[in-house]
Amino acid sequence: MRTAEEFLQMAAADAEGGMASNIPYTICFHAQQASEKYLKAYLVSKGQQAPRTHNILELIDRCVKLDNAFVELRPLAEDLSFFGVEIRYAPSKEQASQKCPATWSAMLKIGELVRATVDAQQ
Repeated sequence: MRTAEEFLQMAAADAEGGMASNIPYTICFHAQQASEKYLKAYLVSKGQQAPRTHNILELIDRCVKLDNAFVELRPLAEDLSFFGVEIRYAPSKEQASQKCPATWSAMLKIGELVRATVDAQQ
């Protein structure tokens, strides 16, 4: 089982991958992956098992059960989840260009809340 710190390190690596790209789809994909790992880091820090899912809303809802502060992240879930799985099967990746700034911003917000919460526990 991975530790919260390992998930935080993987999230940071995904964020770096997104920053290193100039391709909107790649940036959005890495934002989704980082968000997923941030949320799993929080769950693990609370003694929960990290579920095997790419569904950001499911992960946020699991976090909300432990800390209601995570409810503010629910509106961010749809776009992020789209870039984890659904876009791989979409006929066009044009949506990435349109949604990239909001997707990246969502990842930053999730990371900020998770890091603040996990750091406060230590």
